[in-house]
Amino acid sequence: MAGAKISAAAGATGAAATGSFWGLDAVLKQSRVEFEYYVSTPPQACPLCGEPLRPPPDTPAGSGMTLYCPFDGFQYPRDWQAPERLGVPFS
Repeated sequence: MAGAKISAAAGATGAAATGSFWGLDAVLKQSRVEFEYYVSTPPQACPLCGEPLRPPPDTPAGSGMTLYCPFDGFQYPRDWQAPERLGVPFS
């Protein structure tokens, strides 16, 4: 391997190496941040049929809804069940 350049010595400190304890810790922290964001935002599509949710009509029947699906009757927030994080407890 004549002429090959090595940019970092083995065991050098710096960014977390993939697969190291600190690399896995960073993945866990990032997944927690992404999950909290996902839970805090309203759904964009109906969880039953996948159709984009629409704003309700300006009628008395539409009061109390934020979003709804005209195809299967799903209403946000009435029918919404927030996702739960499984397997990894929050600390």
